[in-house]
Amino acid sequence: MAFSILLTIVPTGIHFLYQRAQRKAISQNHSFAIAEIIQLEYRGGKGRHYYKTRAAYQVNGISFTCVGKAFKTLRPDQQDSLIGLKLPVIYEQTKPSNGELIYSEAQFNRFNLEFPDSLSWTRLYFLE
Repeated sequence: MAFSILLTIVPTGIHFLYQRAQRKAISQNHSFAIAEIIQLEYRGGKGRHYYKTRAAYQVNGISFTCVGKAFKTLRPDQQDSLIGLKLPVIYEQTKPSNGELIYSEAQFNRFNLEFPDSLSWTRLYFLE
């Protein structure tokens, strides 16, 4: 039993540390781009249900993707209305593939940025 708990905790901890390192790298040398939402994919399991939001952005003519999380309770018309919308991305200047879609106040706070009023509508669609 202890071994199975260890098998669950270790990968989660490694993933957390990896994400933290990625965010730190972005914070130290960042730039911004605009991403367009191109896909919503329902994700569920272990009590966590949401729509994985995939968005595409370009830096120097090269395309990259990043993801976000939208509420599982979105109606089909709300899901359709998200496709094609544009949201900001913060990315590491020296490694543009290391980018994060920033759509919530919590995400802006992670990078010590002020959440703009123009994105207040995202509170109805996206998870923190």
